[in-house]
Amino acid sequence: MAVARNFSKHILSHDIFRTEDEDAEAVKQFGARQWVGVPRNQMCTRGNDLFLAVGNTVRCIDASADSTSGYKKLDLPSVDFLIHSLCINESGTLLALVGEKKVVACLLPPTGALSGKETCLRVRSRQVGIDTSHNVLKVAWNPIARYDSNLIILTDDNYLRAYNLSWSYEDPEYVYCLTAQEDEQHMDESFGLDYDELEDPVSFTLGSAAEPHGKFTLYVLTRSGDIFGLCPWVPSHFTMSKEEVEDMFDASVSLEYEYRQKPDSKANVRRHYKQQLAWASQIWKQLATSMVESKLSPDGTLHDYHILRRPDRPPQDPQGPFSYHPFPQTLYEGDALDITAVDAGAMTALAVSYSTGRVTCFLQDVSLDMKWKGSGINSDVSLATLESIELPASSSGSVSTGTGGFGSDSTNAFASFGKTNNTSSAGISGFGSSGKPTNAVSERAISLQVDPAQDLCLFALEDKQAYRIDLSSWAIPLTHAMECGDLKEVERAISNSGHADVQMLVAGQDNSGFKGFALLEDMVGSQFSVAKTNLGIWVDHWADNEAAEAKHNTSALLDPKQPLALTSSETSDSNKDLAYEPMFSKQSVEAELKSLLDGVEFVPPRPNPSANLSLGEKIPATMEGLEYFDTLTNFFYHELSKVEKAGIIMHKRLRAQRSELHRQLDELGKLSKQLKTVNENRVPHKLQDAVDRQAALQQRSCDVLQKLTKSRALLLSEQEKKWFSELKRLQQRIYAGGGFEKRTKNSIAQADVILREFKLLNSDPSSNSTSQKGIDADSVVKLQSLLAREGEVVESTKNTLQKLLDDNLTDEMKTLSI
Repeated sequence: MAVARNFSKHILSHDIFRTEDEDAEAVKQFGARQWVGVPRNQMCTRGNDLFLAVGNTVRCIDASADSTSGYKKLDLPSVDFLIHSLCINESGTLLALVGEKKVVACLLPPTGALSGKETCLRVRSRQVGIDTSHNVLKVAWNPIARYDSNLIILTDDNYLRAYNLSWSYEDPEYVYCLTAQEDEQHMDESFGLDYDELEDPVSFTLGSAAEPHGKFTLYVLTRSGDIFGLCPWVPSHFTMSKEEVEDMFDASVSLEYEYRQKPDSKANVRRHYKQQLAWASQIWKQLATSMVESKLSPDGTLHDYHILRRPDRPPQDPQGPFSYHPFPQTLYEGDALDITAVDAGAMTALAVSYSTGRVTCFLQDVSLDMKWKGSGINSDVSLATLESIELPASSSGSVSTGTGGFGSDSTNAFASFGKTNNTSSAGISGFGSSGKPTNAVSERAISLQVDPAQDLCLFALEDKQAYRIDLSSWAIPLTHAMECGDLKEVERAISNSGHADVQMLVAGQDNSGFKGFALLEDMVGSQFSVAKTNLGIWVDHWADNEAAEAKHNTSALLDPKQPLALTSSETSDSNKDLAYEPMFSKQSVEAELKSLLDGVEFVPPRPNPSANLSLGEKIPATMEGLEYFDTLTNFFYHELSKVEKAGIIMHKRLRAQRSELHRQLDELGKLSKQLKTVNENRVPHKLQDAVDRQAALQQRSCDVLQKLTKSRALLLSEQEKKWFSELKRLQQRIYAGGGFEKRTKNSIAQADVILREFKLLNSDPSSNSTSQKGIDADSVVKLQSLLAREGEVVESTKNTLQKLLDDNLTDEMKTLSI
């Protein structure tokens, strides 16, 4: 806590915010002209580098450095106008200085250069465009452009001009006329809208990465509250990650296949999605050969991005005006002022501010397609109205928020304000019918800006006040439900979602005029918001705001002096249903608790020696004793307040962990039921069923085969049956164990033995063996001839039987149809 307090004092005492003399000089030089349109932010940051516009100059500091070094100025000789707004690109290399009719872009010095000793930094700056006859309505950098150098400017002549500053500062890369007015100067490069509804555009914003084509989408807001979309809005050279290109390509493939398979889809619709797939394919094919560069993403991680070229395309065709479900009544009551896109996780949320003091949040529940001139299709995009927030008027109360003034030591908790209307309604919307503001100030000018630190937060800026709007109370549960893919869960998340948290950045009694705000971090990573007014600055430590989380009250503003304590009803009811509060959205409180408890003093101050008092004795009822008693009371009151605050923080943390535990138990219960279902329907049971079914099918096929054999086979006569029986009997007599074939083989073997012995006798005439008596040569020859004859008979019989079996029997069997 001591570190946070020191950082707050460091910011409060810095000379960069002392602008009284320069403001007076700017009034003398440029007059007291007011900004035409909604208020803009005159401060911006790059890490801990802070930039502040004062008159026609820009001051800058390294907020983490010592404040005694003072501030530095950027040398901007090309700026001859009063700077109303600063707009820095995502990579922190280029800064746009926006005036009433002119825009100047300057190349910022590298990170770390602001901590040097130079008081004036030389930078390259140049005016963007040459036409200064029209007022500038809004300026934005296109984050996907290569070198982060594509600047989009909307002017009150209803033109959108995109400048590629790495190529030219004077000539725009392309021009888009939003009201289809012919311009001879840009006849060849401009193309406009044929819609009568798009009248008097006042603002625009680029889409978010939540949609497949979100980074290729530009939304246009008209004064009547209509929203149009231009897609694809792509620079000539841009960078995207491989995953983003593949998501876009997969979405195009899916849509083309879906409408190609639909039998009732029209030819022009199928041709449109085929053209969209062809355009996405040209980008996807570049991944294999394109250059890759690494750069930091907004969350501070290093990613690889492919450098891609925009394919040739016809002009874009606008989509809109979008329909609202349900239609917000606030559109009937005032003019629309500004629009910004918020990445809500599963979808893109569009926040629109109105002159009645309201900010309405719409959810794009249908993805935006690419659409070109001549496609011949009508877009039907709808927006779900989720919540309408009525911002409190700056004069509604004198509530002190944060640390105010120059060098002031007063610190108060960040109070929450605002009245929201989020009653349940039919469909996907939580916007009720009682959306009419009750105490809104007419013709309030409100601009919107996305929080660069948190995706689900945005800032609303007025002439004398600024607000921080946190949408996570309904965006996180809605995203979780949509990722589950259950429509009932989505409806339940919308009906049970909380209201957006609205917080003031400037104290209610400071109505001197709002200049700008910035977000900084101290050395331990704690986040601070710095708001600048004409009278001073207001610094708020967001960790304190979380610890002092106050409840909403729609009838009156909260009193910041109310004691921060929990009632018994909040702590005693153990069965109270706790709303799910995701822990990942909360910052760690360990460092804050440690610093808070380390700051607790246990040794009381010693009494004045002249009072003749002792800590070991009872305090006497004297004036000196009462004064010392008052000193001790104040001491223990401050120290016990620290302990109580730490206890409240720990108690809230435990409640959040208890909610998380309940949610995890619910998830475990669901998983247990799913596991039980899987066990009941295990795979072995299914395999056994398949085996039994296959066996039954095989038995059935065998039965069918037998029936077919009986019904289709030829009938044999009695003689044929006898003939086949005789053949079978002869075959058995020949091939059986004691059959004719075996006897013949034995006879041949015996003849071979006799012949061998005869040869032995003939080879040895002197032998007197009795076995050769009575045997002569003629007998041997005769025996050989008989044996040969017998062999021929056996062989002839075998051949005859084999022929019968191979020819006659086979031919007869072939006639059988099985």
